[in-house]
Amino acid sequence: EKVEDAPVRKIELAKCLTIQWAKMYWTSWCWHCNSQKERFWKWAFEFADFTDCDTEKEKCIEAWIQWYPTWVINWEAYPWNKTLDFLAEKAGCEY
Repeated sequence: EKVEDAPVRKIELAKCLTIQWAKMYWTSWCWHCNSQKERFWKWAFEFADFTDCDTEKEKCIEAWIQWYPTWVINWEAYPWNKTLDFLAEKAGCEY
């Protein structure tokens, strides 16, 4: 992480991703999922739309989630860990 990456930028990105219907599907046992969550900082994570497939298994089955983490943005699935720049670009958010 760069020092200039203020948590405010990440909070605004998380809010924008939620407004744009972007969602991350994850599990608690997935190392890559936890790494993806850490990119948002602890403050921004609560503003983003994350579905825990351990506790909300039916939602993950309905969304055809096969890999963790998987981002769904504009009805496209993007498996594995993604950079915040990638997520912003795909969702049309500023970052």
